[in-house]
Amino acid sequence: MIILDIETSGFSQHSDSIIEVGAIKTLNGKVVDEFSALCRPKRSISPHITYLTGITNAQLLREGREVKEVLNEFLGFVEEQDLIAYNSSFDKRFLQANDFRFGPLQWIDYYHSHVRHMDLDTPDKKLQTLKEHLGISSSRAHRAL
Repeated sequence: MIILDIETSGFSQHSDSIIEVGAIKTLNGKVVDEFSALCRPKRSISPHITYLTGITNAQLLREGREVKEVLNEFLGFVEEQDLIAYNSSFDKRFLQANDFRFGPLQWIDYYHSHVRHMDLDTPDKKLQTLKEHLGISSSRAHRAL
């Protein structure tokens, strides 16, 4: 099973770009592999996206690769396994817009299948809110891996 997240330069799969792909591969509840790559966007990312992700334009120019190259490599990592994402429709829209081969894969939306039905004492069910509620810390809230 592949648990994935992407970071983008905005909300439109038509005019914005994937800037990062991150995923972990699990087997029997254990992490067995991970994938992480930066992608060069169509144009510079905004200061707001840099603030959210910590990813800079300079970093994308230096370390980013063409999105087609990253997604081709990522498909090899996926090996047609089920993909799990939080609000997966967002990730799926961007991935399919860049490579049609993501369409037929089996997608599981963790938010819709689990979280939205939970009775949680939180102001909302955004991923960052749930991380804070569960005491999960990370250096950046919005990095893919």
